[in-house]
Amino acid sequence: MAYKTGKQVFEDLILSNLDNTVKVKSVILASDPEYNFTVCDTKWMRAGQSFIDQDGNVWGIEEVDQATNTVYALRPSPTALIESGDLIEIQLPVLLHGTPLTVEGEEVHKMDANIAFVTPLIWLLDPISYEDSRYGELKSRTFEFNFYCLDFFDGNGDLNDDRHSKVVYPMTQLNEAVREAIDKGIGIERTGNWRGVELSRLGRETKNGFESYILSFNLSGIVSTVSVVVDSNLICCS
Repeated sequence: MAYKTGKQVFEDLILSNLDNTVKVKSVILASDPEYNFTVCDTKWMRAGQSFIDQDGNVWGIEEVDQATNTVYALRPSPTALIESGDLIEIQLPVLLHGTPLTVEGEEVHKMDANIAFVTPLIWLLDPISYEDSRYGELKSRTFEFNFYCLDFFDGNGDLNDDRHSKVVYPMTQLNEAVREAIDKGIGIERTGNWRGVELSRLGRETKNGFESYILSFNLSGIVSTVSVVVDSNLICCS
């Protein structure tokens, strides 16, 4: 009998349930090229990302005001429209997995091949541990996941407050979306506590100051640890 790996479980049973839709509440300004509107929930939206409207147009996000849930966007064409009640699809995170060294090596090869490093990203850290529950046949398997929700931060001269509002906050919302994806899954259940650590800077730091980035990029976000019990029928491959 073949079973799914932890990475496959995380991708197929959790990330596949991630809700990347956002409902438009009201349109404030509908001009060309500026288009400003409010949403019911900004989720992990932030400046530099994109979203798709109901007609398939790709919009660029200029700014997000978290206090008022206002999105400042660039209109892709004079005919592109967003109206109150519309559902837009915001940018899904890219999944990375592996140890820091293996991920770093893969990203270097990608850059050499001119493949862009895309964010936001969810980095599923190796190793992934699991424990079986057996009473004769396998009944369930408990996986422990450690994962990062990360995005770029370009303002090296800005303060930690800027990192928190521009990157850490939207990444904590992405983290919450992962939690919701687990909670709404059938045959998968969280166990124990959900542990999260906010990271204003993903790197190595000593008493003499900041030394180096992890993954060679200026990233911020949150790292979380969670255990989930998965029914054996969902992890069976054959």
